[in-house]
Amino acid sequence: MEAFLSTGDINIYNAVFRLVLGLFAGGLIGMNRERINRAAGFRTHILICMGSCLLMLVSIYIPQEFLSFKNGDPGRIASQVVTGIGFLGAGAIIKLGDHVKGLTTAASIWISAAIGLGIGAGMLWIALAALILVLFSLIILEKIERIFFKKRIYKTLSIQMKQPTVKINSIEDILKNYNVKYEVQEFRQSSYLGVLNVEIAITIDNRFPLEEFMTTLSAISNLQEIAIKSKL
Repeated sequence: MEAFLSTGDINIYNAVFRLVLGLFAGGLIGMNRERINRAAGFRTHILICMGSCLLMLVSIYIPQEFLSFKNGDPGRIASQVVTGIGFLGAGAIIKLGDHVKGLTTAASIWISAAIGLGIGAGMLWIALAALILVLFSLIILEKIERIFFKKRIYKTLSIQMKQPTVKINSIEDILKNYNVKYEVQEFRQSSYLGVLNVEIAITIDNRFPLEEFMTTLSAISNLQEIAIKSKL
């Protein structure tokens, strides 16, 4: 057992043991991302954590085994992991209109690499503590966040109405009554067809009564069509 837990020289036993720990650590974080259908999921986090663990092992092993590299810096490869993982994390970040998605997934990629480096360096208990705190942040704090903080959701409200029967002011009054932040993005009028098309960017939260809001809008007379879609 001591051969597996040894934090001294790298050997086949503790190297494989640390890689397996990297697999489990990355897998546990990746399961959370996979559960909510994020692009970087189960296998991605496993590969990131195991890969950074292996690179850390190589960083330590080279000056340990090769005399010409005795004065080498074991942290050089690890520092490149920290820099390089940023490019992978950036790929998980997506800008949709005025808001950004994927920041938490990018952060989970970054911390997976950090945990992998810790495991590779033999800091097993510290890496375990970090893993527990990461899972606590992703699972427990997410539930707390939903309870105490309102999540902003960006939508586009598309309305088609007969002109001049329905006034845009009546739509704006309903938006104000529901405390919806809005901005009229497109106002297209067709004199030939007698139709007015309006697109409004709205910001709501996860507690917003969307069905009630749509019912209220639909009750306006001579409103031909109404739709709400995710803002791109």
